[in-house]
Amino acid sequence: MKYLDFMPSADAVKVLVTCAKCGKDFETEEFRVPYPNYAADNHSDSEREEGYMDICPHCGKEYSFDIINGYGGGTIIIPELEENANAECHEICYEDYIQDEIDEYSTVAPQFAYFSFEQSLSDIRKAISELHLLSPEVQQVYIRLLYANAIGSMEAFLSSSLKQIIFTSPKYKRLFVETFKDFSNESLPLNKIFERMAELDTKIVKSLNELMYHNLAKIKGIYKSTLGVDFGDIKSLCQKVEIRHHIVHRNGNDKDGNPVNIKLDDLTALVDEVEAFVNNIKVQIDGIDYKE
Repeated sequence: MKYLDFMPSADAVKVLVTCAKCGKDFETEEFRVPYPNYAADNHSDSEREEGYMDICPHCGKEYSFDIINGYGGGTIIIPELEENANAECHEICYEDYIQDEIDEYSTVAPQFAYFSFEQSLSDIRKAISELHLLSPEVQQVYIRLLYANAIGSMEAFLSSSLKQIIFTSPKYKRLFVETFKDFSNESLPLNKIFERMAELDTKIVKSLNELMYHNLAKIKGIYKSTLGVDFGDIKSLCQKVEIRHHIVHRNGNDKDGNPVNIKLDDLTALVDEVEAFVNNIKVQIDGIDYKE
């Protein structure tokens, strides 16, 4: 098992890996780092965890990356690599790009998040149509990866849509600030009001970036209180998010160590369910008057 350390201030990481199977180097996609719980009394209690998957593009070997971050430092755990294996962590900090992100979401077309989501699902469906060309063992690797990606496409839509509306509409920005529970304990001396107002957009975008958008129960509440958008019944999707958790955190095993067998039909059903879920939200978002 390989361990890599990174600074707790990192917003994201990429990992350069020498594949244990084929010996070739590859760089992972960008993995967002969970923010520490700065309200905790010690490092252990401040740790938050997020899991990701990637595959070697040369041979198809699957890797999982457990990213744990606390205010004393962060660690990446790669179970598929030996301790002496070659791997490097590249830290990414977004601080310099926060204003760019605010500007982007203030001007992006309202349909941007949905168009991106549609493209992601189209790519996933194309990959599904070609799975029959692979051996059963490699098929299962890609089925798990595509399952996690389908959940990821839903998360990206939820994140981008919320940011776009908040930074386009003063009304919904105010509703978010007034209803977001994490802001309820903020103190504001009167002599700091203009300073805090100048920092408000940065505060908002950082808080939105810290959210785990696969935590559908929490995101459902934010969408309802801020936008008046109702997710409907999310029980089935929450169960599928838990399967995604097994894939990215436990290398496809459940809490008891039993392999989670995901069939092709399960993947296809998930893609259809995610699409229906997002379409329901899109219909409601389309009825929002951003400028009111």
